[in-house]
Amino acid sequence: MVGPFTSSNLPVFKLKFTENKVADKRLYLSVNVNLYNGNGIKLGHTNFIINAGIVDEEVQVTAYKRFYFDGPWSGNRSCSETLNSDYLEDFNFEMVTSVGSEDMFQITTSSGESHSESMGDCSSYSTWQDMLLEAESADLGMITWLSDLPDYFTTEYTVTPDYSTDNQTGKTPSR
Repeated sequence: MVGPFTSSNLPVFKLKFTENKVADKRLYLSVNVNLYNGNGIKLGHTNFIINAGIVDEEVQVTAYKRFYFDGPWSGNRSCSETLNSDYLEDFNFEMVTSVGSEDMFQITTSSGESHSESMGDCSSYSTWQDMLLEAESADLGMITWLSDLPDYFTTEYTVTPDYSTDNQTGKTPSR
């Protein structure tokens, strides 16, 4: 659990993937950053899903970027989009989840190529920003059903506050 924080120093989660073995079957990983208010009630979460499989003897990665509202915010519309993830050719990359930035997900490949995945064009993004004003703690979660996933890749993560102007809502709570 990371916190306490405010909307002016929201946490940034950096996750480094290191491939141990080339995918030879379908692999699935869901990476979530869960956000909570001062009472420990979950307000919402980001969700980045990675599916990998073999197509014509090549590893093909499909990804989805999402955010959802929970608890007192659960009546609001979530956002979900499929990505053109052609740039993910293996599991040697870094992914940054910056909950307060329009470019919520940033990927840097092993060759140093950077890709930003914006959530700012979602119709409910301004509601997401309002919800962030109530967030005071967060945690990182990863979900898979594969017990042998560490055979294929491992992960390391770091968390830092983000003081950039792009990460500040500049809003007052609407609730």
